[in-house]
Amino acid sequence: MPAKFAETPTWIELGVRAVVSNWRGLVGPRGMNADQTAYWDAAIRSLSQTAEWKKELDRNDCAGNYKASADRRRCMRAEYAELKTFLIALDPAK
Repeated sequence: MPAKFAETPTWIELGVRAVVSNWRGLVGPRGMNADQTAYWDAAIRSLSQTAEWKKELDRNDCAGNYKASADRRRCMRAEYAELKTFLIALDPAK
């Protein structure tokens, strides 16, 4: 996280076994072909490397962590499985 949060303890440092983050992304329509997916992966990757985007991240105290569609899909599946386990344990998902 940005330097202004350097002294803020994480959940783990406070004894809570949890990692909490927030991400933003774009979702394309079902049925996109490989060429379409590659086009948008390249376009968004290029955008994520611009000075304007980095400035926006800094302005909003965000960290950049671009992931192409295949990597993002894997992360979303893992996050879904983890959250589902928590929600079942806490009861609202039953």
